[in-house]
Amino acid sequence: MRVISGYKLAGLFFVLLLIFVFPITLNIPVLTIILLPIASLFYSAGYLLFMKGFEIGNISIVAATMNLWAVFTMLIAFIFMGQRLSALQSMGVLMIISGATLASLNWSDIRNKRFQLSSGVKETVLGAFLFGAFWNLSEVISEKIG
Repeated sequence: MRVISGYKLAGLFFVLLLIFVFPITLNIPVLTIILLPIASLFYSAGYLLFMKGFEIGNISIVAATMNLWAVFTMLIAFIFMGQRLSALQSMGVLMIISGATLASLNWSDIRNKRFQLSSGVKETVLGAFLFGAFWNLSEVISEKIG
């Protein structure tokens, strides 16, 4: 354990040394400074929700549902950033949504005329939404920083 701590301290020392040797001038807009912690929070919360989904749900169902992050990324980019999808991309979105829906439904409950999602799906969908928001925020941040 002491070896790992030594490596961390050595890494921190060299990063600080580089900062002092090579002066960095950053002109970061205020909006970017505000968006950085928000993006970090979205990513962290999305990751924790995915882990919660894996903890309480069936791994194969949660893993299939995780792919919705790409759909949320495209949907947010379409609505807020003005990006457009091609016909092939739209078909891919529909396939992802269809696959995630088919994987996440509890089919034994549907046979009994009850609609219920499998365990862990709600957490995973929320995590996928937060990842989708994160990727769009990270694009805005990287465009502002350069």
